[in-house]
Formats: sequence, structure tokens, C-alpha cells
Amino acid sequence: MQTIQVTVPFKEGLRARPATELVKVCQVIKSNISLIKDSTHVNPKSIPGIMSLGASYGTLLTLEVNGVDESEGAALLSKFFEGEISGKTACNNGSKQNRLHQYVWEIDFMNAPEEVDDNCTGH
Repeated sequence: MQTIQVTVPFKEGLRARPATELVKVCQVIKSNISLIKDSTHVNPKSIPGIMSLGASYGTLLTLEVNGVDESEGAALLSKFFEGEISGKTACNNGSKQNRLHQYVWEIDFMNAPEEVDDNCTGH
């Protein structure tokens, strides 16, 4: 299991739009995910669940990711809360695992040194 702590970076808190973006990110992760505020655990693949936390700007949250892609999933969620990615689907078609691979590749590419080969396709 991977456990990460994040701070809500959205001025409006985890309201409808950020909650929707978070759900999109979580849907590409196969592992089970729990979003925790204080002692309340919710499924972040559910907009009503996320919004029920009432997490405002600056709230400290814990995410637990447990399953086959937990490391990649935790990294992806960290990047979401750091504002480096959104819930926009990287690949509009293909399996969820392919989209997760694409997200992870994009994160790696953003952090790559400047001498990246322009012919790199990420696959």
C-alpha cells in the first residue's frame, strides 16, 4: 500500500469541478483508492463522496492506494494535487492501463533533461 499526504490546492476547495477532475484521474488507476480527511474515508472515484468531505483550500488529506498499480497511481495523484496534470484524458481511446501509462510517461517527460530526443514517442 502507498500512502501520500496532499494539500487541497484549489481556491474553491474540492468542489464540483476539481472533484470531477480528481475522479477522472482516479478512474485510470486499477488499484483501490481511499481519500481520507480526519477519520472520514471516501472513494475518490465518486464525486458525491469527494464533495461530502467538505475539503476547503489548504486542507490536508491522505490518499491510500492499494493494488497492482499502486506506485504509479500514488505518483499520478501526487502530480494532480501539485497541479502538474489534470483529469484530462491523455489518450481518448484505449484501455485505462494504457491511459495510466501515458500519464506516467508525460510526467517523466516533463521532468526529463532538456536534451530529450525529439523522436521519442513515449511508447
